[in-house]
Amino acid sequence: MKKYLFIVLLVASISNLKSDEIVIYSAGSAEYYASGDGQAGCCNPGYFESHNEPNLYTRHCQWWSQYSQCGVSAKYALWRFDLTDVPENSIIINANVLAQGGGNWIQSFMSISDDTGSISIDMASYLIDGGDWSLYGQGVITSPVNEIIPNEIINSSYDGGQFCLMFRFYDGYITNYGVNAPRLAITYEPQNIIIMGDINDDGMISILDIVDLINSILNENLGYIEIADINFDNKIDIFDLIHLTELL
Repeated sequence: MKKYLFIVLLVASISNLKSDEIVIYSAGSAEYYASGDGQAGCCNPGYFESHNEPNLYTRHCQWWSQYSQCGVSAKYALWRFDLTDVPENSIIINANVLAQGGGNWIQSFMSISDDTGSISIDMASYLIDGGDWSLYGQGVITSPVNEIIPNEIINSSYDGGQFCLMFRFYDGYITNYGVNAPRLAITYEPQNIIIMGDINDDGMISILDIVDLINSILNENLGYIEIADINFDNKIDIFDLIHLTELL
């Protein structure tokens, strides 16, 4: 008999399941700042400092061309969030960036991405260039921050397991400690994952499922069990047992 690999996953979305919410705080943060000679050294960040400090500060670059002098060097604040605590196989309904701070928030800038890995210059440079999505302009971001994340980005971040965020204001700061630290509020719907043949519902197919299937065949009082109908003929019999043993 030719042996076929026969594994079927049924993903059931049950409409009356209650949605859940999870709040995720950052797994790491830093200030990304400019330091050096000339306009490039004033306005183009290339260094990190203040990792995971209670407040992260940001500044808009001010280059005084008439004096060839840097008035204020640029500084951005960067966070990364680990999304692996969101249950697997969930449907993300919505997600928001929440944060607050103080100072002068004119000329505000915010960008996000689904980059993975540790905070790095490449990650920061991509976010400065706009990342996967950005907001900027006069007063477009105010405290407290409550910005909706586009669905395609939060879903891509969920698939990759990480979300990245960057802020910059004219001369401001973001609170980076306690319940008001930058965070993601994610609403999701958990999904039921059914593995055909996993009769004892332990997430895998094993000899224990064989035993349960034999008991089901011998004891007609158990009735029809859909997950045990391996060959989809609407009955539980020896042919389902044959198919199930081929999966071991």
